[in-house]
Amino acid sequence: MVAVVHLAKDLLAFYRHFRACFKSRTHDGGCHALRYLRGQVIMEDQRNFANIERRVKPGSDGQKLQHFMSDSPWSSRAVYAVTLLARAKKRFAVIDLARRRKTRWRRVRVRSVERGWLVADLPVERIWTPNQADELEALWLGIRRDLDGRLSSTLLNDPLDTPPEVLIEASCQRHFVECAFEDAKSELGWDDLCAQKYLAWEHHTALTAAALCFIAGVKLEWRQKYQRDPQLNKVFELEVLPALSTANVRELLQAILPLPRLGARQARDLVVKHFIGRSRSTRSRLKKQSENSS
Repeated sequence: MVAVVHLAKDLLAFYRHFRACFKSRTHDGGCHALRYLRGQVIMEDQRNFANIERRVKPGSDGQKLQHFMSDSPWSSRAVYAVTLLARAKKRFAVIDLARRRKTRWRRVRVRSVERGWLVADLPVERIWTPNQADELEALWLGIRRDLDGRLSSTLLNDPLDTPPEVLIEASCQRHFVECAFEDAKSELGWDDLCAQKYLAWEHHTALTAAALCFIAGVKLEWRQKYQRDPQLNKVFELEVLPALSTANVRELLQAILPLPRLGARQARDLVVKHFIGRSRSTRSRLKKQSENSS
């Protein structure tokens, strides 16, 4: 009985998700949208513009709702997107799936890492979620629950007949993506950009990606060509030895391709050049000030 009583509040709460779609600088058509939605879910027949307004708001002639539906410039695509997302969030929240009793958790040894084995509980669920074209798309949702209870999730667009083992392995690859971003920022200067133009950021990002690609190529090539001595695993009592890092590659490059250092004469010439440039700049600025004052 309580649920029935709250149906009106539920409808109003649902409408509030997309109320902003009907607002413009000069007018708010949200009341017409709610009126139309209410007529759709309550009326049984003859749900045209005029009848809906007359039934939901007695005394009205239906002209305002007609204008709202036929001539008002609000975006239907925006409503599709917001309503689908609002409903999807309610039905497919990751935390809700994780707490659901029907969710089938599987404890998996994902892969061997430097600190031991990565062990986690991993269910894979088929879900439907709106894409950028406001259409529902079938995807796989991989939920990872670490042994300490932390949750993370990954969306996968693999085919329907993909084996669960492949989906589980793919859902645990986000760690490497995060490492790539971290290396780009901390080791290759992605976050060091100081510029005013957007094009400069685009160029900086492109070259950072190129550098990251080069480092990855070095790591892959060395891993394939230069096999580790198996005795090292026994010496250090490790199943997996530490991999070559971006910092390691940078240190090797610094040794084999060092940045040039200035000699005494070059340093002197550079200081003189800067001194002349600063003197000319100061003279030009003082000259302009003198001309403006006169």
